[in-house]
Amino acid sequence: MSGGLVLCISRKDDYNDWGLPGGKLDPGETTEQALIREVREETGVIPITYEYIGTFPSGANDGFMVAVYHISKCRGIPKKQTDEGELAWHKPDTLLTKSRFRSFYQFLFPKLGLT
Repeated sequence: MSGGLVLCISRKDDYNDWGLPGGKLDPGETTEQALIREVREETGVIPITYEYIGTFPSGANDGFMVAVYHISKCRGIPKKQTDEGELAWHKPDTLLTKSRFRSFYQFLFPKLGLT
C-alpha cells in the first residue's frame, strides 16, 4: 500500500477486472515462497518486508484457502504491464466494485484496516 493505494493487477482476459497479485502454490512450495515468486512474476518487484496476516477461505465456495501477506517494502519498480495483466495503483474501493473477487475483499479489507 502506498498513500492509501494498493498495487492492483488486471486480469489478462478482462482489463476492467482488478485484483491483488497472487496465485497458487507450486508443488512443495511454502506460502512465503509462493508470495515472493507470484509478486515478482506479476509485478516485477521483490517483497523484502512482509507480514503474514492469516489464511482465509477464498469466498468462492470452491474449497480453496488464501494465505494473505501485507507487503510493506519491496525492491524494484512495478512494471506497467506483465504477461499477467496491467498494473496500476488504485484505492481499495476499486477492488470492492471492479473485481470478480469483491466478496473476498469485503471480508478481507476490514481485517487490514482498509475500509
